[in-house]
Amino acid sequence: MGKNSGIGAFILGGVIGAGLGLLFAPRSGYETRECLTDKALEFWDQADELYENGRERATDAYYAGRDMTTEAYYTGRERAAEAADQVRDKIDEARERLFDVVSATNDEVSEDLAGAKEEVSGDLAGAKDEVTKDLTGAKDEIAKDLTGAKDEVTKDLTDAKDALTPSTSASPTV
Repeated sequence: MGKNSGIGAFILGGVIGAGLGLLFAPRSGYETRECLTDKALEFWDQADELYENGRERATDAYYAGRDMTTEAYYTGRERAAEAADQVRDKIDEARERLFDVVSATNDEVSEDLAGAKEEVSGDLAGAKDEVTKDLTGAKDEIAKDLTGAKDEVTKDLTDAKDALTPSTSASPTV
């Protein structure tokens, strides 16, 4: 708003100055009209130049914002895909560990089948605790990785949004 009032004051001052100049100028009517025409064309050229500069700046800002948004979108998309791949890998690792633990437990049970019922129950309880521990650890790792990926994507999108939000001091006036 400060720029608008400055330009308005400038134009108002020019009009008042031109009016006073007409009243006190010792020129003929033809010379006065010629002078007014020249000044009007000069002001028109200045206004046209200001308009073109503002239009160029707005166009540049639009394309820069569009490029930043596109880049942020694809970066966020890539990071989300990477995070999803990491989650899949961790799930596969946990599945393999679970399979290994279950296989080992089944082998031990098959070998010790002739043993006492309490011994088999103890082995199964130990395997259960180990599997629970592995799954809990995998779950915590997955949750941490997802939270980190979410924070990165949120930051990128916020940065892109901030870059696209026009500021009042940068807006051109016509």
